Amino acid sequence: MRLSASILLTIALSLPLAGSPLYLVTDLGTLGGSKSTGYAINNQGTVVGAARLPSDSDSAFVFSGGHISALTASGATSSQANGINSSGQVAGTVHTLSGAQAAVWTDGIFSNLGTLGGSDSYGLGINNAGSVAGSASLSTGDAHAFLYRNAQMSDLGVLDDTSWSAAYGINNHDQVTGYSTTASGLPGVSVG
Repeated sequence: MRLSASILLTIALSLPLAGSPLYLVTDLGTLGGSKSTGYAINNQGTVVGAARLPSDSDSAFVFSGGHISALTASGATSSQANGINSSGQVAGTVHTLSGAQAAVWTDGIFSNLGTLGGSDSYGLGINNAGSVAGSASLSTGDAHAFLYRNAQMSDLGVLDDTSWSAAYGINNHDQVTGYSTTASGLPGVSVG
């Protein structure tokens, strides 16, 4: 009788509690370096992020079907993928010797999105239509949130005539969320 009770207790402890979620943790691997970080995932389970190369620089990657693959860009010293949409378009940032550039990879082909007149831009989110949200520098050196759609980058501005904002997320209605500096702090901002 004692043996039956301990076996039952062992079985009961190994079963998940009703309503408890089950999780599967997957090692994405690397691109030959020491680490990788996943930054976004789409509904198909494709993950994007940055992975260390043997050279110690980071490369944007796509993880799909159990395999990690580098996203390449001409002249890149490092890169990072920050968003992916349902059709597999990837938004991110490519670092070159001349600065950071917001980018989109479509079927693995790199496109530079430009800036708002300054030297740097960062692609941070993408929706299913391929519109990208991020941050880009102006010729003054300030950085503003942007919305890139229909092959044009639009300045989303700032609050309180300050100098800095960034857009981090975008939905399928081209609504953007992020933040802007203000005289009193850093409140969250949504732009419709």
